[in-house]
Amino acid sequence: MKFSKAFVIVLALLFLSIGFQNCGNSLQKAQEASGGSSGDSTDLSDTTDGEGPSELPVNFQKGETFDANKIPFALTDATVLNKIKAYSSATGFKAIALTREGGGMVEWSSNDLISGQEEFNQVILERCQLSNGNKPCSLLVSGDVFAQSKDDFLVNFNNVIESPNGFDPLKIPGLIFHWRNYANDTYFPIEAGRFKAYAIGPYGNTAIGYSEHSQADATRRALVFCETLRNEGCAVYAEAGALIFDPGNPQYQPNQVLYSPSVFHPDTVPFVDKSKMAPFVKAYQDIQEGKHVAIAFDKYGYYSIKTSDSPLTQAQINNTINDCTEKLPTTVNRECFLYSLDDKIEMTWKSLDEAAHPF
Repeated sequence: MKFSKAFVIVLALLFLSIGFQNCGNSLQKAQEASGGSSGDSTDLSDTTDGEGPSELPVNFQKGETFDANKIPFALTDATVLNKIKAYSSATGFKAIALTREGGGMVEWSSNDLISGQEEFNQVILERCQLSNGNKPCSLLVSGDVFAQSKDDFLVNFNNVIESPNGFDPLKIPGLIFHWRNYANDTYFPIEAGRFKAYAIGPYGNTAIGYSEHSQADATRRALVFCETLRNEGCAVYAEAGALIFDPGNPQYQPNQVLYSPSVFHPDTVPFVDKSKMAPFVKAYQDIQEGKHVAIAFDKYGYYSIKTSDSPLTQAQINNTINDCTEKLPTTVNRECFLYSLDDKIEMTWKSLDEAAHPF
């Protein structure tokens, strides 16, 4: 069968058109898988197994206003992609750090305890490394401008997390300097006879735990206090003066705190030193005997318990919460909340977070 020259040309153009359409569909699927859209400049189509994402043909200079379309390689983390979309409208201190593999950290904060943009940049580089499997990061954006030129950015993936021989609070990674100094001033002076531990999360949440019962209980409390700051599991950073944390294998623990509608049991009370559990064991026994019990808590272990033979009124519940709050030191900016009513835990993440002093 013979075809005219014109028909052959039309057929060739048709195949070429189908080829371009399939290419475009593949790109769109890759972008959708990463949380992007067909209008994003960052996609997953240029990644190569065993290597970082391929470099994209863009350029920028240090001090140039940040443009998301100039990110020099594809991003593989949907959370990073989504936060970059909101970055330009964010206020306060802000920065973007990326790994060569396409992960990263995008953060902004109006915390007035931060001394300046330089401190914030360092903290974000450390958090980037902490949350990306200890992979070194490079600072892409500081404030509203590129922190370095493209050429410098691509060669400045440096390890910024120190591993001292012992616990040095001033070298806790990912933590703003104010809280490093606070840890340095408060951790070691904890009086003799108390066990103590320090826990750390991937986004700058840290906490001290101490116990008169055992080292294991001090470690448990540190993990619990750290977890409740962001509702995410933390890792043990130090026990007594020994550094435990390995940034290459941080061992972040599963969440340990139970929220509503879990069943109350003294073994799962999260905040209290195990040496001071007797009132909660008694409350549990009262509940088993048919009495009605309300427990109010402060997230660091202050509490109040109300027991009655009759169902507790809302006024009695409020009085229990107020009694707990009155026990708090006058120097703290937090209040108590309802932890449990009869055999049910009433505490939610929201109620705990709203009552706690913001870190």
